[in-house]
Amino acid sequence: MWYRHTKDKCQARGLDAAVRPGEYIAVLGRNGVGKSTFGKLLIGLHQHERGAVVTAGMDTRKTSVAAICRRVGYLFQNPAHQLFTGRVIDEILFGLRIAGVEGDEAVRRARETLEFVGLDHKHEQHPLKLSQGERKRLAAGTVLALRPDGMILDEPTTGQDHRRLTYLLRLMENVNRDSSTAIVMVTHDMDVVASYATRVIGLSDGAVAFDGRMDELFANAAAMQRLGVRPPEVVQVANEVTSLDLGLPKSPEDLVGRLVGHDLVVEAPEPVLELNQHRTSGR
Repeated sequence: MWYRHTKDKCQARGLDAAVRPGEYIAVLGRNGVGKSTFGKLLIGLHQHERGAVVTAGMDTRKTSVAAICRRVGYLFQNPAHQLFTGRVIDEILFGLRIAGVEGDEAVRRARETLEFVGLDHKHEQHPLKLSQGERKRLAAGTVLALRPDGMILDEPTTGQDHRRLTYLLRLMENVNRDSSTAIVMVTHDMDVVASYATRVIGLSDGAVAFDGRMDELFANAAAMQRLGVRPPEVVQVANEVTSLDLGLPKSPEDLVGRLVGHDLVVEAPEPVLELNQHRTSGR
């Protein structure tokens, strides 16, 4: 599949990938490589120039975005982009009614969804009065109420503290496990990748540069360099410890004793945003 972002920039050239039911996929790559574009191509928000994109059996060139999103939901970086009614419950009801679910059944499914995302007690509130984390969960609820075959999460870590992010990602993990809903997560956070993803698709120069299991990526230094990522610190420590001839420790205290005198080299992740008087860099 080919897609040109601008006249001079091609963000997909010969990109080839498939997403199967029940997978939890992380999409990785350097800034500007087209990770978010990849997700938007999957639901037809962007239209490719050559090749084919088939989502849930639907050709994205021949099917409306609305029809595709009833089967595969999209969670934007900013939840405000998909919240627009005056009550929390109405956000859920709107999508259900568009999908043909009416009356008591719509209300039942809306309340069930709000309970699942932890917002049932706020069903009468205005969405703008919710915290950022609650809005993110509500936006996820508008998708989950439709019982989709898949969900695309565009940078779910944006604007989230650790507690709120963990709550959201565990919700997605439960949906993935309990209903075989495929999850495609666009992210740069390697701790999140290590905790949740079962498969990694790495993008570079408009094509798939890596496609495999997370542990295979962490063992492939060349692939990580090409994608501009490093393994989480805990993985680096584990690799360092494995490389040492420590023998088999008998207890945690014994392991600590054997590590004394060894220097473990762990590279800290690069900052997502740098600000100084000379330049600004970031996504």
